[in-house]
Amino acid sequence: MTRPPSRRPRWVAVATIIAGWAVPVAISTSVGYFDRAPGAPPPPFWRVALTAGVGWYYWALAALIVTRLAHRRPIRRPVAAGTLALYAGLGILLILVHAAADLAAVRTWTPWLAAPSVMVDYREEVIGWFPLDAVLYASILAITHWTDATRRERERELQAAALSTQLAQAQLGALRMQMHPHFLFNALNTITVLAREHDTETVVELLTRLGNVLRQVMRADRSQELPLRDELAMLRDYIAIEEVRFADRLDVRWTVADETLDAAVPSLVLQPLVENAFRHGIAVKPGACTLEIGAERRGDALRLWVRNDGPHLRREAPAVAGSPGLGLSNTRARLACLHGSAAALEVTDAPGGVLAVVTLPFRSIASSQAGWGSTDRATLAR
Repeated sequence: MTRPPSRRPRWVAVATIIAGWAVPVAISTSVGYFDRAPGAPPPPFWRVALTAGVGWYYWALAALIVTRLAHRRPIRRPVAAGTLALYAGLGILLILVHAAADLAAVRTWTPWLAAPSVMVDYREEVIGWFPLDAVLYASILAITHWTDATRRERERELQAAALSTQLAQAQLGALRMQMHPHFLFNALNTITVLAREHDTETVVELLTRLGNVLRQVMRADRSQELPLRDELAMLRDYIAIEEVRFADRLDVRWTVADETLDAAVPSLVLQPLVENAFRHGIAVKPGACTLEIGAERRGDALRLWVRNDGPHLRREAPAVAGSPGLGLSNTRARLACLHGSAAALEVTDAPGGVLAVVTLPFRSIASSQAGWGSTDRATLAR
C-alpha cells in the first residue's frame, strides 16, 4: 500500500528560504564591495554583506506576513474596496519599514555610505528602494494567490473524483439492495402468483417497474445531482413492487410539495432510506403499516424525509441505530462532499415509528429525464 507523502521538516523549509534569498544578497554584496571610488581602499567585506543581508532578508520575513494575509483574505471577484485598501496599506507600511531597517544597517556597518542627515538619508532609501520593493510585494502576492488557486483547483478535482467514487459506491449499494435474494425472490414470487392467477396486466406492470429500477441503478451516465421529480419517479417503481407484495396492509403516502419537484438532490439519496424502512420496519411489523415519503422547502433549505411506523431503532434495529450500513454511510459522505456542513442525514425514533430526514440547500435544476415514470407524475404530490 502506498504511504501518503510526509510533510517536510521545518528545518528544510527554513534552509530553502535562506538559500533562495542568499542569491540577491550575494549580488548586492558584490556590487557594494566593488562599487567604490578609484584608489579607495576596499571596505570590509563582512560589513557590506551584513548591510545587504538586512535589506534582502527583511523581505524573507515580510513574505511570511504577506502570504499569511493572502491566505486569510484572498482577492476574489468582485474585488472589495476594503480588501484593496488593506493590501495597499500593508504594502506601503512594509516599504517604509524596509527603508528604516536598511538605513539602520547602512549607518551601523557601512557609515561611509550614509548621508549626514538622517531624514535625507531615509528619503533617499524610500525613493531608491520603492520600485524594487513594490515589484517584490506584488510578486509575493501574485505567487501566493496563484499557488492558492492551483491548490483549490486540485482540491476540487480530488473532491469531484471522490464524489464520482461515492456515486459508484451508492449505485453498487443500491444494486446490491435491489439484487438482494429476498427482494428478488419476493418480487418474482409475487409475479409468479399473479401469472398463475392470469393477472397479465399486473404482471407486465411489475416486470416493467423491476426493469426500470435495475436499469436506472445501473446507468453509467447517471449524474451526481438530478431533479427531485426524477428521483421520486425511479423510487416509485421500487415502492410499487413492494406495494403489491404487502398487499392491503401497506399504506404509502407521498407528502411532496410541488415547489420541491425541481429541487436538485443527490442521485439515489432516498433509496437507502426507503430500503431500511422496508427491511427494518415494515417487514418486521405485523398488521397494517404506513410508509411516508415527503419533501418541503424551508427557506433556503430542502427537507426530505422517509417515515415508517415500524419498531423503534433501540428495540428492534440496533444495527441501524448504532452502526449505519453502507447505504446510510455513503449518503452522509456524499452530502458532506456536495454541501459540507449545510447538509445532514438524521435517522431517529419518531412517535409511532422511525424517521429519516435529509436536509440540504435548496437549488432548482432542469430535468433532463422527462420520460422517467411519466405515468406516475400526477401522484407524486399527493
